[in-house]
Parts: sequence; C-alpha cells; structure tokens
Amino acid sequence: MSAVIWTDNQRLRVDVGLAPDDTISLPDEQADDAYSRARALYQDTNSANAAARVIVLEQIYAAAATSTDYTQNNSTEKASQLFDHYGKLLDLWNRKLDKAALGGAGGGVAIFQVI
Repeated sequence: MSAVIWTDNQRLRVDVGLAPDDTISLPDEQADDAYSRARALYQDTNSANAAARVIVLEQIYAAAATSTDYTQNNSTEKASQLFDHYGKLLDLWNRKLDKAALGGAGGGVAIFQVI
C-alpha cells in the first residue's frame, strides 16, 4: 500500500476544514500568499506553517462574519454557526502558533509539526 503524498497547500486546506482539492474555496495563489506572508513573519518552519493557517482562517472568519442565515423550502443554513466554528478553529491555530513561536513550553524545539 503506497502512501499518499499531499502538497503543503492540500495540508493547509484540510487543516482549515476544507477538502484537500478545494481550489475554489482556497485557490493555490491564496494559499501560496498565506505561506509567503507567514514566512515573512516567522523564520522557523513550524511557526510559519501555523501562521499560514491563522492567516487563512482569519480570511475565512472575516468572510463568515458577513454571511447571513437563510431558509429556503425545507432547507436552512445557519451562517452564524459557521462563524462560531471558524472562530474556535482560529483560536486553536493561534494557540498552536503561540506554542511553536515559543518553542513549546518555555523554550527548546518547537512542538508543532505538520505531518
């Protein structure tokens, strides 16, 4: 059985709650820009990877803030729930970024790793 090798952009998509091949919601250009911005802020790979996720989640979170709930026929979508869920995911990645940037609990090697 051979292992599937994902690109950094595919891992990024999955980590923010998207399908690995969802280039509509997160095009490669947008993912590449997030990595570029993150690397400008953080020199180490672990922190830059976490920061890229925070950057993308902040963008998704901002878009969710402008979404509205709607009902059509028997179908209802609660955009406010998406906003709440992305807020929790953003908090999670901000904590991971903090840990990576601090090198874990007080120093040493960063404990965040994208697998």
